Amino acid sequence: MLLAGGTTNAFIAQELGYEVEPGLCTVGSSTDGLLCVTEPSSRKSFPNVFYKGQPVDKKIDEALQDYHADTVIIKGANCRYPGCKYNGKELPAWMKKKGIEK
Repeated sequence: MLLAGGTTNAFIAQELGYEVEPGLCTVGSSTDGLLCVTEPSSRKSFPNVFYKGQPVDKKIDEALQDYHADTVIIKGANCRYPGCKYNGKELPAWMKKKGIEK
């Protein structure tokens, strides 16, 4: 199982028995229509890769090398509100190419 970072998945990590403070695991936020990214050095992490219920000392990109039909990936939640900007700016071209407009 691959468990991406962020506040939503921090709650899942708690349910798996890890002492995690979800508020310290924020990757980004949306406040008053403005999308922001949390400084990586201020984020707290939790185990992200599991095999048969046990944490494995691998990063997600390493674990994806062994991706197969039984792999479970829990990405987490994202919020996009109409009229949002990305870090206070217009959306980057790569987002627009993927069909993200607001």
